[in-house]
Amino acid sequence: MSPKQRNFAFALIGDIAKAEIGGKWAGEPELIKRAFYFAMDMFYGIEDFSLSNSRGNMSDANTFINMLLEFCLQHNVALSHHPLEALDDPAIARYEYACLMNKRCVICGLKADHHHITGSKVGMGNDRTKINHKGR
Repeated sequence: MSPKQRNFAFALIGDIAKAEIGGKWAGEPELIKRAFYFAMDMFYGIEDFSLSNSRGNMSDANTFINMLLEFCLQHNVALSHHPLEALDDPAIARYEYACLMNKRCVICGLKADHHHITGSKVGMGNDRTKINHKGR
């Protein structure tokens, strides 16, 4: 597992803790980390997952990070680190697609309306059928 992956995973766990989704105890990073470790075993069959150098590997770390990002997108968690800077090429495409499908900003992960991008605004004589969306 790379230091970049480890740092990004811990940043995501911290962002989830700051969002305090689920009540009083949800703001504890250690509890959140344990819950997602358990999810790695339950959903992906990866037993004893760890972000440590001795027990983790890059492939499992990518799975873990994708799971954290999907959680953040589904629960509108603001991201303190930009995923496009922390992810490798294949993971970037997956993240961008997840943002598109969940109507989230690729930069911060929060809700975003796709038609509000500068230069492609809908309204005032521009309806969705008349706008050329190529390259936007």
